[in-house]
Amino acid sequence: MTTEYKVQYIMFDKTKINIPDAYEWLIKNKYKINKIDETATHFRFRQYEISYLTIIGYTIYKTIEVSDIITFISAYKGAVPPFLAQPLSVKDRCWT
Repeated sequence: MTTEYKVQYIMFDKTKINIPDAYEWLIKNKYKINKIDETATHFRFRQYEISYLTIIGYTIYKTIEVSDIITFISAYKGAVPPFLAQPLSVKDRCWT
Protein backbone atom coordinates (compact mmCIF):
# COMPACT_ATOMS: atom_id res chain seq x y z
CA MET A 1 0.00 0.00 0.00
CA THR A 2 1.33 3.41 -0.97
CA THR A 3 0.65 6.26 1.41
CA GLU A 4 -0.06 9.59 -0.22
CA TYR A 5 1.90 12.47 1.24
CA LYS A 6 3.33 15.85 0.35
CA VAL A 7 6.20 17.68 2.00
CA GLN A 8 4.67 20.91 3.30
CA TYR A 9 7.88 22.46 4.72
CA ILE A 10 11.56 21.68 4.56
CA MET A 11 13.42 23.02 7.57
CA PHE A 12 17.16 23.51 7.97
CA ASP A 13 18.91 23.94 11.32
CA LYS A 14 20.45 27.44 11.23
CA THR A 15 23.37 26.40 13.44
CA LYS A 16 24.47 23.73 10.95
CA ILE A 17 23.83 25.17 7.48
CA ASN A 18 23.77 28.56 5.76
CA ILE A 19 21.22 29.81 3.24
CA PRO A 20 23.35 29.28 0.09
CA ASP A 21 23.99 25.64 1.08
CA ALA A 22 20.29 25.13 1.86
CA TYR A 23 19.43 26.56 -1.60
CA GLU A 24 21.92 24.19 -3.19
CA TRP A 25 20.38 21.19 -1.41
CA LEU A 26 16.85 22.23 -2.41
CA ILE A 27 17.81 22.73 -6.08
CA LYS A 28 19.74 19.45 -6.22
CA ASN A 29 16.76 17.59 -4.75
CA LYS A 30 14.21 19.42 -6.95
CA TYR A 31 12.29 21.24 -4.21
CA LYS A 32 10.74 24.69 -4.52
CA ILE A 33 12.40 27.88 -3.37
CA ASN A 34 9.73 30.55 -3.07
CA LYS A 35 10.22 32.28 0.22
CA ILE A 36 12.17 31.65 3.39
CA ASP A 37 10.34 31.64 6.71
CA GLU A 38 13.01 32.19 9.33
CA THR A 39 12.60 31.25 12.99
CA ALA A 40 15.07 31.54 15.84
CA THR A 41 16.44 28.09 15.05
CA HIS A 42 15.49 27.21 11.46
CA PHE A 43 15.26 28.31 7.85
CA ARG A 44 11.90 27.00 6.57
CA PHE A 45 11.07 26.58 2.88
CA ARG A 46 7.34 26.18 2.23
CA GLN A 47 6.45 23.73 -0.51
CA TYR A 48 2.65 23.98 -0.23
CA GLU A 49 0.20 26.24 1.55
CA ILE A 50 -1.71 24.50 4.35
CA SER A 51 -5.00 25.81 2.95
CA TYR A 52 -4.29 24.13 -0.41
CA LEU A 53 -3.31 20.83 1.22
CA THR A 54 -6.47 20.87 3.33
CA ILE A 55 -8.67 21.41 0.27
CA ILE A 56 -7.13 18.42 -1.51
CA GLY A 57 -7.43 16.18 1.57
CA TYR A 58 -4.00 16.28 3.21
CA THR A 59 -4.89 16.89 6.84
CA ILE A 60 -2.52 14.81 8.96
CA TYR A 61 0.89 16.34 9.68
CA LYS A 62 4.05 14.66 10.92
CA THR A 63 7.46 16.07 11.69
CA ILE A 64 10.17 13.78 10.28
CA GLU A 65 13.83 14.30 11.02
CA VAL A 66 15.68 13.48 7.80
CA SER A 67 19.10 14.26 9.27
CA ASP A 68 20.56 16.36 12.06
CA ILE A 69 20.28 19.34 9.68
CA ILE A 70 17.07 18.72 7.71
CA THR A 71 13.52 18.18 8.97
CA PHE A 72 10.39 17.67 6.87
CA ILE A 73 6.87 18.62 7.85
CA SER A 74 4.87 16.15 5.78
CA ALA A 75 1.13 16.10 5.13
CA TYR A 76 -0.70 12.80 4.71
CA LYS A 77 -4.08 11.92 3.22
CA GLY A 78 -6.69 10.05 5.21
CA ALA A 79 -5.92 7.89 8.23
CA VAL A 80 -2.47 7.77 9.78
CA PRO A 81 -0.46 5.06 8.03
CA PRO A 82 0.68 2.21 10.34
CA PHE A 83 4.38 3.05 9.99
CA LEU A 84 3.65 6.55 11.35
CA ALA A 85 1.45 5.43 14.23
CA GLN A 86 4.54 5.65 16.42
CA PRO A 87 6.62 8.80 15.89
CA LEU A 88 9.80 8.36 13.90
CA SER A 89 12.22 11.10 14.86
CA VAL A 90 9.75 13.72 15.94
CA LYS A 91 11.20 17.00 17.14
CA ASP A 92 8.52 19.14 18.75
CA ARG A 93 10.97 22.05 19.04
CA CYS A 94 10.90 22.48 15.24
CA TRP A 95 7.90 24.76 15.49
CA THR A 96 9.63 27.29 17.78
